[in-house]
Amino acid sequence: MQTMTHSIDIPSWMLQVPEIPTDTQSRVELRKEIEEKRYEIMFDRLLMKLEQGINLKEILRDDQREIDYEKLRRWIHKDPMRKARYYEAQELGTEMIAAELLDIADGVDTMEDVQRSKLRIEARQFLIKTWNRKRYGDVKTLEVNQNISITAALEQAQNRLSFGRVIDHEED
Repeated sequence: MQTMTHSIDIPSWMLQVPEIPTDTQSRVELRKEIEEKRYEIMFDRLLMKLEQGINLKEILRDDQREIDYEKLRRWIHKDPMRKARYYEAQELGTEMIAAELLDIADGVDTMEDVQRSKLRIEARQFLIKTWNRKRYGDVKTLEVNQNISITAALEQAQNRLSFGRVIDHEED
């Protein structure tokens, strides 16, 4: 029996084995660096999903990489530009959620229980009010009407000055 051997040229970068640090501190730093890269790689995709009205927890639930929700949130909020992009994507996503509200209310394609539909609508309303306060949030105004007499204020100031002079004068 004759065996055939084939030689395959493997690229040099595939032959290089990365050096894994042995000390704990370096291993922790490497792990953080890898985690940061994972977040950077997925961030644009995450923003696209947010713009579709999908919340972060749901995005991560469907992701196979098992990314920690809290760590990712901290990473997003650590950088002001990244945080601004995240909030902008959420804001854009509110339009998709608002459109979905009509489908739920109209009962499109379902014979869902009315109470369940109402709960779904209220949850989405809360979400869009939170994600886009300017457009969907409740507006609260505070009206204050108070008259201030300038003569009374000047009189009180004059009294304070006079009281201070009396004290200074008695110390001599």
